[in-house]
Amino acid sequence: MASTDVVILTPIELEYTILRSLVSDAQPVKGPSGRYHEQGSLSNRISPLSAAIVLGSSKTTDIALVTKRIIDDLNPKVLILAGIAGGVKDVSIGDVVIASKAYGYESGKESERGFLSRPEVLPFDDELTDYARLIARRTPWQSPESASPFSVTIGPIASGDKLIATNKGQISDRLFMHYNDTVALEMEAIGFAKAAVAHRKLRAMNIRGVSDLLNNKSLTDGQGGQKIALSNLKVFLKEFLYNLDITEFDDTPMNKPDNAHSRDVTKPGHSNSRTKNTINNSNISVGGDFNMGDRSNEYTSSGKRNNRELKNRLRNLIGNNQIPEVFSSAKARAQQLEATDSQSYVQIYQLENRFSELNRRVRMGTISNSDENVERSRITAALLDLINIMF
Repeated sequence: MASTDVVILTPIELEYTILRSLVSDAQPVKGPSGRYHEQGSLSNRISPLSAAIVLGSSKTTDIALVTKRIIDDLNPKVLILAGIAGGVKDVSIGDVVIASKAYGYESGKESERGFLSRPEVLPFDDELTDYARLIARRTPWQSPESASPFSVTIGPIASGDKLIATNKGQISDRLFMHYNDTVALEMEAIGFAKAAVAHRKLRAMNIRGVSDLLNNKSLTDGQGGQKIALSNLKVFLKEFLYNLDITEFDDTPMNKPDNAHSRDVTKPGHSNSRTKNTINNSNISVGGDFNMGDRSNEYTSSGKRNNRELKNRLRNLIGNNQIPEVFSSAKARAQQLEATDSQSYVQIYQLENRFSELNRRVRMGTISNSDENVERSRITAALLDLINIMF
């Protein structure tokens, strides 16, 4: 059965409406179960990801059934439950919470002594959570639709079938007594986790925007708390999914090379034999024959001629705004020269990070066109200077 790279599952209509724009060219598709979803693609730094977005349902049992249907119909590699939640601890309205695990707070026994909690705890995918943590460190976070920045937090999310609109009721007391590290509260996490955990190859995660802080929920919703939360959630999800390397989640060890534990020099553009290193998808080679990691600074006349030709080609690539290909070649050259020109080695990587940060701000919509043009011009000028030095 063909697989889908990423499926986004939203419990309610408003979540679906706002997050649907993440999926490009979304078209209705009827699955084997007879139920419809929308299918399209996600923007990604490596290559577009096949994607689908599905409108589910609130409450734990309902979302578990929808999750099972999605797994059967779409065979997703990554399944993301996304929507709003009430903030419980250490968060503000508009913040984004990535669930480290799901608590089922309603599990327990009613006795003569009162309710005896029997905590139900289920995990989400560790690798996805770790990667989300790395992306979360890219601050500041801000939606172009909001004047206020937001934070991204990782922690447990509790769920049950009750809609909680106060932090002074029995459920709040139960959370404080038995689940006091809960960061957010909603109605789907434990049902979603139950359905997902049974499928070993599936990587599942739960990401929420904080729309209220339990108290005064109706007032907060009326002031646009849900839309603020979902707008911020969309910004984070877009960045997370753009950077996600889905190939790292192939779970068949036999697909990995036998020497996977050793230094990887077989990525696109590199070679583990004595051949010229090339820019990805081009015929441009770097210098003479060398392996990545060579430290020699001695070149043949042919190598020098190749370097001059490469310098001219790189300048043309910059003129055509093909900056990523230029960085690919420049980094290969920087590694070759690391022993004799460590400053250029450091500068090229710093410049690439600066270029990545600029593109991130453009995607988030947090930089003006004029500021973008100024920064892009500065990066281009610095890159040309480095090329003149390195080649």
